[in-house]
Amino acid sequence: MEVGKLFGRIPKLNASEHAGMTTSEWVAGEVQSARASELIHSLVRLGTYCHAPDRLSADLAILQIQAGLRGDGVIYVDGGWQSLVDQLRVRAGVEIVTGEGLSELPDAPAVIVAVGGPAVAAGLLGSAFDVGPPALASCLDLGLRRRPDEDLVIGGDVPFYFSNHSAVADLAPSEHWHAAVVQYLGEGEEPDVAAIDAFARHAGVADEDVVVRRRLHKMTASTSIPTAILGGLAGRPNITDSGHANVFLAGDWVGPVGHLADASVASGRAAANAALVALDRRRVA
Repeated sequence: MEVGKLFGRIPKLNASEHAGMTTSEWVAGEVQSARASELIHSLVRLGTYCHAPDRLSADLAILQIQAGLRGDGVIYVDGGWQSLVDQLRVRAGVEIVTGEGLSELPDAPAVIVAVGGPAVAAGLLGSAFDVGPPALASCLDLGLRRRPDEDLVIGGDVPFYFSNHSAVADLAPSEHWHAAVVQYLGEGEEPDVAAIDAFARHAGVADEDVVVRRRLHKMTASTSIPTAILGGLAGRPNITDSGHANVFLAGDWVGPVGHLADASVASGRAAANAALVALDRRRVA
């Protein structure tokens, strides 16, 4: 009943009003029972890939649950993210260079720095950013010859998640399935390989069902989480906070909009528009 009442209120909440509150503080103020608290925290983990409730700002937690309740929270891409990368490679006027490091800003009238996180950007720009810690996860990708018994299993009392992604997108050969198990890692926590394997079995994956497996032992799900102490989403660096003229930032840690890919796309678009304005001004000058 507590969860049902909260779900009725969440769509009406102004998330920004909770930016200075941690997710733990917000949940504790909304529900009393331990089971209700576990369920809400599990949904926050699912929507944020973050297991740091004592630091994560409540505005992000609320926004991600709101997106889930609207039913537009996730889009799975047929062929996976690689299909998007492949399309970029054939765009006219786009040059992609791989295998080369970058130690200084290129000499160009406008630059967008989208280098994979605040630490890398700081090294390139010569100035540090005051941001939250990364969100880490341990992932087991599975190629299966049989559809698992369950398409979705979310851990309430444990920070684990299982999903048969082939149930919603074309990600595997005919009559095969792609599934994943994720352990959301808290700060300083190490992956539990045995527990990850056990969670797959709990979802109905038998060893003989597995055609191929790949462990991403300790991967960065988000390069920086918005924290309550820094003011939530509004406390993240802006696209113009590079410390250099006509150099703009983009990434999942930049700007007041979105989380994960949403933040990357929103900041990337804003940075691109700012770069176009800078180029127009240069042409006029």
